[in-house]
Amino acid sequence: MVDPIVSSSEFRQRNASPKIYQDARNILSNVGFFEGTEKLLEVWLGPELGVPMEEKPLVGDDNVPSKTSEQSVSPSLRLISESEWNHILKHYAKCTIVSVISNDKIDAYMLSESSLIVYDNKFILKTCGTTTPLAALQPILTLAREKCKLSIVKDVFYSRRGYSDPFAQVSPHRSFDEEVKYLSGLFGSSSAYIMGRLNGDPWYLYTVDNDNVNQQADQTFEVLMTSLPSQVMSHFTLAVHGTAEEMCEAVGLKSIFPSFTFDLRAFDPCGFSLNG
Repeated sequence: MVDPIVSSSEFRQRNASPKIYQDARNILSNVGFFEGTEKLLEVWLGPELGVPMEEKPLVGDDNVPSKTSEQSVSPSLRLISESEWNHILKHYAKCTIVSVISNDKIDAYMLSESSLIVYDNKFILKTCGTTTPLAALQPILTLAREKCKLSIVKDVFYSRRGYSDPFAQVSPHRSFDEEVKYLSGLFGSSSAYIMGRLNGDPWYLYTVDNDNVNQQADQTFEVLMTSLPSQVMSHFTLAVHGTAEEMCEAVGLKSIFPSFTFDLRAFDPCGFSLNG
């Protein structure tokens, strides 16, 4: 059995003073507002079938990486370099790459706001705060077409829960209507859904209508937790645990995923991010 959270008594046995928890509670109560809702963009691409993306020039930026020379390599999004990803993310999505880990299947980029996961034929861009991942979509598709020879959009999913403060968001994320309009302008026929109570905690979902839908089995499993007790949240403050490794150990993640390689980051004064 995994003990997911170290109890306060157990933590004190590790020479931690109760004052540390009070310091953590003070940090959590004084930290400014941050939009924790994550915008999740998943895109599947292919070199054939479906309908090719329309050729569209990038507006307002002459520094997008140029078209690469022809290469006899298999089409893959992993041909895009870290510097090319970082350029697009910084200028369009308003976030940056912090670190990266890779295996033979994926490249997992830790971002200043969440993560970018890159497969051969798929990428997942998940960002929080006031980032603008949809604004990065067209530059990514252009680079995928030019450098990776992946010109066919097979499937697109965009989803998120309701914002805590929608008025803090910037275009094209100021409302779900604006997001749908922006995506429909890129992909045409599509479907948009709102699940749950509009006066509660709704979930928004957009997907393209495509006769050549990606046939590969694929699932995304998400767990969202809000309004956690302060003692639980205190484990993600530097006042309680001085490093990301200590945070990961304290909440039991290494016990749940013992064979995983982790890329960890702790934020000052509070916050924790992990790719594995």
